[in-house]
Amino acid sequence: MSEAGSADPAQQGTGGARLKPRRPRAWTVGMTIALGAVGGAVFYHFRLPLAWMLGAMTVTTIAAVLRVPVRLPTRLRSAFIVVLGIMLGSAFVPGTFAHLAEWSVTIAGIALYVALAGASGFTYFQRIGGRSPVTAFFSAMPGGLTEMTLQGEALGGDVRVIALVHALRTAIIVFTLPFLIRLVSDGGAPPQPPPIGATEGAPIEYLLLAVGGGVGWLVAHRLRIPTAAVIGPMVVSAALHVTGFVTVSPPFWLVWGAQVVIGAAVGCRFVGTTAREFRTIGLLGCGSTVLLIVYAAAIAAAGHLITGLRFEAILLAMAPGGMAEMSLVSLALHVDPAFVTTHHVFRIILIVMVAPYVFRRLPGRGRIPTRR
Repeated sequence: MSEAGSADPAQQGTGGARLKPRRPRAWTVGMTIALGAVGGAVFYHFRLPLAWMLGAMTVTTIAAVLRVPVRLPTRLRSAFIVVLGIMLGSAFVPGTFAHLAEWSVTIAGIALYVALAGASGFTYFQRIGGRSPVTAFFSAMPGGLTEMTLQGEALGGDVRVIALVHALRTAIIVFTLPFLIRLVSDGGAPPQPPPIGATEGAPIEYLLLAVGGGVGWLVAHRLRIPTAAVIGPMVVSAALHVTGFVTVSPPFWLVWGAQVVIGAAVGCRFVGTTAREFRTIGLLGCGSTVLLIVYAAAIAAAGHLITGLRFEAILLAMAPGGMAEMSLVSLALHVDPAFVTTHHVFRIILIVMVAPYVFRRLPGRGRIPTRR
């Protein structure tokens, strides 16, 4: 996902920097969702992890590269991300906040991860990729697709490179991490998170969640909070659950639908990408993603030794595959979504707040033309 809750420049194709957003036709949207559902059903049939999202992402990515007209309106995607935010909020219980002190070490690890990944990625994109300082810097940031693309474009960077690198990062991490975690898992039964989508309650509770999620989204969007479509509904849902006003979660069928739409939206980011761009920028993006995964695994291993927390949980909390996507992976792998989401909120806010400040102090940045 774009790790913001509003407009997604990559949704218009990785090269659509200043293209005027066009509302996709109903049949195009319907076909895109249908393709995503078919992919999800195939993955589900073969019992692959996170089947509905990964299947939808795979099929729509292939369709986008083959020039099949696949598109999803940003508002539709955001609406289903609101569902995810509500669902994540239902994982917060009164005891959750008692763990914040226990999580302080791994949250500090997020800051270390962002610094290491950003610095090495910046060097990688400049020296190996031959990119300008602006393009290299905003491509290297481990998260914040929308914010990094827009800021990089405003400072004269190559928006096609920045958007495609971030889109590839999300797709690669989301697709490979569930399989990697299965591979390194010790096979023991992991502690189960609170049941998501499995509870039933009075209609008024579902109404409270729906209204509260919508209000949370609007307020967070108005306040320009990063990933507003996730954070706003999640905060409201968590408050309703912690205080006991609500005990239900979104139903399974709605969660599966959200996975299909979110997965298809990732695939739609590759609309307009040429084979040449996949060969050049794609290889560059794959190399940087490998660096990100290695850093995440190393810090997760250290965090596991220091805190005793599960390696899989810390790895999902570190990996910059998109807040919505990583949260869904945590649910599929029975990792506490509250733990994973809390870390991703900190990562995105840290990147959005710190990245522009750091860039302004880079030596030689004055050689780059800036524009509003």
